[in-house]
Amino acid sequence: MLPAAYAGLGVIISARILAEMGDDRQRFGSARGLKAYAGSAPITKASGRALTITHRPNKNNRLNAAGILWASVTILHPGPERQHYLRRRAHGDRHVAAVRHLFNRMLGQLHRCLQAGQHFDQEVAYPEYFSPAVLEAIDLDGTADLSVNNLETSYLDRLAATH
Repeated sequence: MLPAAYAGLGVIISARILAEMGDDRQRFGSARGLKAYAGSAPITKASGRALTITHRPNKNNRLNAAGILWASVTILHPGPERQHYLRRRAHGDRHVAAVRHLFNRMLGQLHRCLQAGQHFDQEVAYPEYFSPAVLEAIDLDGTADLSVNNLETSYLDRLAATH
């Protein structure tokens, strides 16, 4: 079920992720606990007016490495995962933070599917990518360009303008 359903999740990576999660599905009562265990959930520290968001140093390193590899593979191909990554980069995240954010989201989706015993559905996982307005604007008349290449080009243009 997992290798075919999830983008970028092959046999070896899925085996590593499932092995590191363990066979007790009740071990993580919520996706939040699994994300903290995997190290994909950020740590937010606030003191007065200062706010810092950093990565989680205490984590399952093998699960984290497999997850980062999974997220890195998905951004190489067009799809909602790459759109999400490019949106985070355009938001101002560095590459590592954007990949970690994508892994965090995908891990939450995986947890939901495993808990509910459901198959992965991209339209449910990425509703903003498959919303009727976006699908209508993408290619009904051929004039609007909301494609991955256009997002990537606009991000690179903004990046070049700042340096």
